[in-house]
Amino acid sequence: MRIGLCGGTFDPLHNGHYALVQAARHHGGLDRIIVMPAGRPPHKLTHAVSMAGYRYEMACR
Repeated sequence: MRIGLCGGTFDPLHNGHYALVQAARHHGGLDRIIVMPAGRPPHKLTHAVSMAGYRYEMACR
C-alpha cells in the first residue's frame, strides 16, 4: 500500500486542498493520503489560526 502525507494549515480546508490531494493521489499512484493539519505554522505567527480541533474536524470529513 502506498501512502502519502499532506501537511498544511488548512484554515480553512477548501476545494483547492481537495484538488491537490486528489491530484497527488492520482499522479503519485497512492492508495491513501493522510492529511495533517499543522499546529502553529512558523510562516503564520502573526495571523490568527483557528483552533486545532476545528481544523482537525474539517480534515476528517
